[in-house]
Amino acid sequence: MILPIISAVGIVCTGKLAAMELGKSFAAGIKKDFMAVINDLFDKLNIFAQTIDFIALEWIGKIEQSAKVVVQQAINDISQLIDDIFDKTRGLVEITFKVLFQPIFDRLELLERNFIKEINLMIDKIERIVDTVINDLQGMLGKIEYDFRKLSISSLLRGRHELDDIYKQRERNLLRRLNGKSPLNEILRTYGQLEYNALEMARIRRGTVSNKLYTEDYLKYGMLFRLWYQFWQAS
Repeated sequence: MILPIISAVGIVCTGKLAAMELGKSFAAGIKKDFMAVINDLFDKLNIFAQTIDFIALEWIGKIEQSAKVVVQQAINDISQLIDDIFDKTRGLVEITFKVLFQPIFDRLELLERNFIKEINLMIDKIERIVDTVINDLQGMLGKIEYDFRKLSISSLLRGRHELDDIYKQRERNLLRRLNGKSPLNEILRTYGQLEYNALEMARIRRGTVSNKLYTEDYLKYGMLFRLWYQFWQAS
């Protein structure tokens, strides 16, 4: 499998450690505010970085090599954001850090939206992405319960939005299965099924506004499934 040179999460972790070290040099009066904003900012950066690394691990080499360009650009953007954090804090004595860093928060939000858009376009255009992910899930889970492609044919005869309603209802039903006592295999089956459902809906709704929402669900549930799958392999 071909991977990017360095993981986005690794860059964010290194940047946060450096920022926290920088905060120790500030006077007590502003150190607390600085640390609070830094924690908030790097928490958001870390969530974005996890999404980038998920696509890198699941797509590059295994499904779609062209995803490497999108991933590498996102990693470069994160690196630049972190550099800008340090540029803004050099020589500071006293300032409202939330105001100082608000443009960086805004840029991060824009980068996340653009990254989702790029991934959405690739799902929209490259059929093998969906097929490969679904085949992998079937291999790990053994059985997939719902076939939204079959449902979509009948639902279109009764109204375009019916299939979307079925998706949301099944999402709620699946999530209700999970609680603090859920066994590991139940957690895996639930998140794997949710990932499958979202990716199938992204394929069915390609070219529509709702396609973006299903892509976001695919990324969310895909990361959760892989996290729990790694835990299961290590146990």
